Amino acid sequence: MAKKQKSLKFYDIKKYFHPPFFEVEKELKEQNKTKKDLKQYLKIDESKYNEYLDGKIAISYETSRQLGNFFEISGNFFYKLQEYYNRDKETYSKELKLFNNLKKYISDIIRIQKDSLDIMHDIFNNYKVGNVDELEDKINEQRIMLRPFFHLSKAQEANRHSVSHYGCSVWLQYGENQYNHIPKKIPFNKSVLEDFLSKKENYIKYLRGSKNHKRLLGNFISKMRNFGVFIIDTPNIPKTPYGVARWIDNSPLIQISPKEKYYDRIWFVIFHELGHILKHKDFSERSKAQEDEATNFALNKMFNDSYNPDSDGLYPIEKLTDITESEIEEYSKKYLIDSSFIVSQFMRSTAYKNNKKEYAWLNKKRVSY
Repeated sequence: MAKKQKSLKFYDIKKYFHPPFFEVEKELKEQNKTKKDLKQYLKIDESKYNEYLDGKIAISYETSRQLGNFFEISGNFFYKLQEYYNRDKETYSKELKLFNNLKKYISDIIRIQKDSLDIMHDIFNNYKVGNVDELEDKINEQRIMLRPFFHLSKAQEANRHSVSHYGCSVWLQYGENQYNHIPKKIPFNKSVLEDFLSKKENYIKYLRGSKNHKRLLGNFISKMRNFGVFIIDTPNIPKTPYGVARWIDNSPLIQISPKEKYYDRIWFVIFHELGHILKHKDFSERSKAQEDEATNFALNKMFNDSYNPDSDGLYPIEKLTDITESEIEEYSKKYLIDSSFIVSQFMRSTAYKNNKKEYAWLNKKRVSY
């Protein structure tokens, strides 16, 4: 009976960075054969089998011939794979190290088959690069871009390990891909956007729909596209920002992520990033002063122009020493805004932070994203 010939053309044009026994295990599955039978045929134990699997033992020509007989395929197939693996071993190590840094963040966002020989090439395609060096350059560019304007929370400032450059890279790249799939992009019109945001009656309906936040948020995102501002919602992954504004092809992109899963937070992030777009064209010089300016812009637009911080940087509701349900409704009417935004502001107060159990009822007034 003639042995089956397996093509090696695939491995001539793409890097082979798995130890060749990875292909042996695939063949076992495809032919419904067992590892136990193979070990008996090769006369090796579990320990030696694992050394082959990890690439610690190279497949000799004789072992390749035995494997060929066992699987009834060409006797030099696995030997050629060993040659390819030896050829690309240095690159393999580099790619594997980079992949290990990315995989904990990438699996939930970029759906990749975990047993695919082409796993790094799927990542290359996602990043639109051709090799591991270009991928490293892209990640470093994103790291440099992120550094000036990724404003860390107080908790993150206390623990810098809570921010991952690899996680942020995956998150940013996914957002860029989402942007690239938006059809018919309208050029950015700063003056029209400023005019729209100068009158609260133009957008008040988006901030007062306590039971329709999802629909209203979608409508607001569509409205912003009419001004050439693109807001995209990227799935949350660990150790990444709440939101980021940046420029792609001269278009402002706001990328948000539902980390706290409340609409009041999402709305604040959007208006905060709109502040950066309108006030800080050069994101490479982002500073705390600019962050404070963007926060003030957001709260002025969401509440009103007189809603400003005191000399200690505290906004009116943040200074309260107590709040009741009726007072929340009063502030909601005063500022023409949904009550969940009042709650969110009070949660930044010292009174709330010192008595979270006492104010646990406040969470019921927030709307989940």
